[in-house]
Amino acid sequence: MKKHLLVILLVMLLSACNFSTELLETIRGTLPQAATGSSENAATLAPEFSFEGFDGQSYSLSDFHGQIVVLNFWASWCVPCFTETPILEALWQKYKEQGVVFIGLAYADFDRASITYLKDNDVTYINGADTGSIIADSYGVVGIPETFVIDKSGKISSHMIAPLTEELLRSAIDHLLIATPNQ
Repeated sequence: MKKHLLVILLVMLLSACNFSTELLETIRGTLPQAATGSSENAATLAPEFSFEGFDGQSYSLSDFHGQIVVLNFWASWCVPCFTETPILEALWQKYKEQGVVFIGLAYADFDRASITYLKDNDVTYINGADTGSIIADSYGVVGIPETFVIDKSGKISSHMIAPLTEELLRSAIDHLLIATPNQ
């Protein structure tokens, strides 16, 4: 009986992390155009937030004004996040000297599990806990992983729901680097 219950809970947990294509399209249809990366409307201003990093330092989005910010919501229990993590770390290494900051926020996770996950996966960019999911709520996060790319003026340029690809994130960052090279 306990094994069956454990299997059911595991399936529910994994399905909370995965989205079907149909569900993604429904979700994208309910988001503001700017949040989905569409150029039909002007980009929306990214909500300001503050958090304590797992390194003990305090951070705010405004600390990074004038830089491109890649904001990723993830969790140690999220299976698709496992495929994203090496992509995020590799692109952080590639772009960190070009005015691009990566921030990871652990969503609905235990700090100990998050820290272990980061160490086990050699993640070096800024990470912290989204305590109470307050930041995720302000961004309208509907599931994880979700990634937002914020331009140098603090506006959401791209919003990626579900696991991202290296090509998709690289393209979003390169577009902003080309559009505002020395801002």
